[in-house]
Amino acid sequence: FLGVHLLRELLVEHGATVTCALRGVSEPRVRQSLEEKWRWFFPETALEPHGGRLHVVVTEVIAPRLGLTERAYDALAETHGAVVNAAANVSGGGGLEEMLPVNVGLVESLIELCRYGCLKHLHHVSTLSILGHFPSRPRIDAFAERRQLDRPSARDGFS
Repeated sequence: FLGVHLLRELLVEHGATVTCALRGVSEPRVRQSLEEKWRWFFPETALEPHGGRLHVVVTEVIAPRLGLTERAYDALAETHGAVVNAAANVSGGGGLEEMLPVNVGLVESLIELCRYGCLKHLHHVSTLSILGHFPSRPRIDAFAERRQLDRPSARDGFS
């Protein structure tokens, strides 16, 4: 949720070139998922005009070097002046052993990335949880990251 909003701000409002390091199996599937999220949240704003400034890299956020080859990791380290992190496990349903790798381990990995290669600023966003409006008590999987939700609104606490 937050990541796609940050992406829109950077691409549309600031004209930035952005590399999205995203979790997934393959670049086409990750890109398709990102495009679906974009259309869901911003149906009035096409992603295609900004596609030349959007690069997608498939990563494994809890792996060494983000799961990238040495060459791909070096390229990120040498060519980017900023890192924006909004990735987190906010499910609330897991134990500490599930939360630490993403919520702490990833941040440690990004600090290392920022220290390697050219100087980079790290912008980290942290949250305790996510919240939506449900007319009745939802099942715990209602908060799963991959679950498609109804379009959020200001009534739901989103703006």
